[in-house]
Parts: sequence; C-alpha cells; structure tokens
Amino acid sequence: MEVDDQLRRFVESLSTPATVNESLAVALMDTSLMKLAARALQGEFSDFDSPHATPKIELVRAIDAAPYGDGYPGKTARMTLIERVKTGEFDG
Repeated sequence: MEVDDQLRRFVESLSTPATVNESLAVALMDTSLMKLAARALQGEFSDFDSPHATPKIELVRAIDAAPYGDGYPGKTARMTLIERVKTGEFDG
C-alpha cells in the first residue's frame, strides 16, 4: 500500500503529465490499477522503451487480466481504458 501512496503522490505532483508514460500512469491510477501504473511509469508499455515487441497489446492484456473486486475497476472502466489505448491516446 505504501508504494501505491508514493506513486499517487508523485503523479499528483505533476501539474500536467510531461510524458506519455506519465499520462498512461495517471489513466491507470484513475481506474485503480496501481501496479500497472507503476509499470507504465517505468516505460514497460512505451512504444520505444518497452521490452515487449507489442507493448500496447501487452497493456490491453494486463488491463483485462487485472483482478476484479473491491478497489479494482469494473468491466465498463476497463473497456473504456482499453479503447483509449486502442485509439492511440497513449502512443509515443
């Protein structure tokens, strides 16, 4: 939980996210996907810095595979975020 709080404080300290990774992290945090937000900040889902050949496909799979329940987004929030990823909002 401490990492989640540190991550949230860091991202909230940004008046405007400066990078695509930060924008993606904010979107993931807004849907309570804190572990994915931390991975996004590290560039795991970046088109240029990712170790994955297809980072956005990996991101969509990770969003879809995240647990459901208390503190996690429902299907509508996930699908909305997945659509944002698919339309290229976080490309770059």
